[in-house]
Amino acid sequence: MADTLDTKLEQLKSAAEAQTQTHAASRQQLYENFVDTYLWWREAEQKKDYLQKTFKAAGIQTRKRNTNAPNFYPVIRLVWSIDSGQAPKTAVCCSLTPVRLHQTLK
Repeated sequence: MADTLDTKLEQLKSAAEAQTQTHAASRQQLYENFVDTYLWWREAEQKKDYLQKTFKAAGIQTRKRNTNAPNFYPVIRLVWSIDSGQAPKTAVCCSLTPVRLHQTLK
């Protein structure tokens, strides 16, 4: 019985280690995607009406804001294909990262 439990414990440890490595790699890729998305946005905003046309084609509505700060919410929805009805909190949270990048790099 102890041998079986020891074997199962080793399998669990191995699975946990693999998951930890996958999680770290996934997190790194997410950060890289945020940076790439921000850099794409900087380029896309230079082309007149490109973003608005792209958002419209994707069915993403945008609103005028009372601030000069860029709104990354529709950009995140566009790149990650997030439906506003399915995961709005995810899009809001993710849109804060490019805001911080913009504040740092402008």
